Amino acid sequence: MLSLLSARGGPWAVIRTFSKAYGLSGARIGYAITGNRDLAVGFSKVRIGFNVNRIALAGACAAMRDQSYLEMVLGTVSCERQRLSIALQNHGLRVYPSAANFLLARTNSPSDAIATKLAERHILVQALPWPDNNGSLRITVGTAAENDIFLNALTEIL
Repeated sequence: MLSLLSARGGPWAVIRTFSKAYGLSGARIGYAITGNRDLAVGFSKVRIGFNVNRIALAGACAAMRDQSYLEMVLGTVSCERQRLSIALQNHGLRVYPSAANFLLARTNSPSDAIATKLAERHILVQALPWPDNNGSLRITVGTAAENDIFLNALTEIL
């Protein structure tokens, strides 16, 4: 990809974190590759208060060496994302395409009310006031067991 990006006109940056797939969200570690020096300097100025400590760096290095774990996590998320998407659509929600670890689903009733009822069951999703009065739900893809609990609760609520 870098050869394609370097041929691109204009500024560009690729930003990656170790948060989700590598399981290092608390370490607050990631990296950026930029297409020009000005962008690199800009990123450097912003990160001054967020320098990486040795423990986080050691964790990132170990995580990068464990590609089998990464592949397992990515495969699980991909399968569960697809299963969750189909189930949400079967409930009448419109699910936007996603390659991330979450789904955005438009609801037919106020999303904040659905999120509140889920929260009462200790299931947290984010209600977003977009694109209309009903809004949407941002739903993180969990494990199969977590997604089952969510879907059962959603079925009861809807």
